[in-house]
Amino acid sequence: MSDVVSIIENCFDRPEEVLGKSEDSCHIKVVFMLLWELGWDPVRQIMLGFEIPKERMGPDQQAAVVPDIVVADEKGTYLVGEVKHWFTALSQKHIDQIIGYKRALNAPYGFLTNGRDWMVFGKEHDIPILKSSFGTATEMLTKLRPLIGPGGIRESAPFPYSNALNIGLSMNTVSYSYHNKEEKTMPNYTSISWISERYDDPWVKRFVHELAQLANEYSDSVYKDEGNKSLLLKDKKTRKKYIEYWPRDKKIFATRDNHRAIGVPKELSDEYHRLIAKAGNSIDDALEIIDVLRRIIDASVSERR
Repeated sequence: MSDVVSIIENCFDRPEEVLGKSEDSCHIKVVFMLLWELGWDPVRQIMLGFEIPKERMGPDQQAAVVPDIVVADEKGTYLVGEVKHWFTALSQKHIDQIIGYKRALNAPYGFLTNGRDWMVFGKEHDIPILKSSFGTATEMLTKLRPLIGPGGIRESAPFPYSNALNIGLSMNTVSYSYHNKEEKTMPNYTSISWISERYDDPWVKRFVHELAQLANEYSDSVYKDEGNKSLLLKDKKTRKKYIEYWPRDKKIFATRDNHRAIGVPKELSDEYHRLIAKAGNSIDDALEIIDVLRRIIDASVSERR
């Protein structure tokens, strides 16, 4: 048994200890390892944090989206995947999510998984060609190899918009265009990213990571947005800002009026604004601010129930 298979088997044997309820753990320790073991090149083809421009997701999309895994290279896409944590029950909302990614990238195949439960979607339809739950890594590899391994997906599909690799990997400031009858050049893509590893400053990395985790935690009520310089968490109902963070400037801007519109209790909003005023341009204690922000979201969501 290879080392990679041993790692995945440990996840099956001790999921509470090895994975917990972390999507990142399932993403890396199960799915990334599995794709590597199936034969995809972990350096050239398995892409993490690949960004899809919001325009590709439809007119109502508020921000760029980031599937958990895209398998692609300069020839085009092979596979796109969305990974939930081990204890997540896969739902229609998750299915709609992966179908949207698949269409946006023109990917021949897509998958949705929590590490043990898998749905694989093929070329022509949105009904899974495989829907299965696995008890061991060996069983999972055997069943998935002919479907989503390089031997099963022999040809890529061309990206449906230009500069896709540059955009997906956030390489500098680039423009892109749709391939349609009237090829339309879209605005320059921003260098601001929700992928924490794209920042050099360790505190900025940490804070962006914590904000992204918070958005995932409250995905039913909160969505991520971005401006030319800012990352924002917004309330889905009112579209008002919970937080406006400028990672390049290491600054959080006041959002009192937005908090009032969302229904954030005044004492919590005051506590939050005292913290960001104290921090100024040096956000060194991410967890304290994140903790208050979590309580703010909890309170405003509870108020509307």
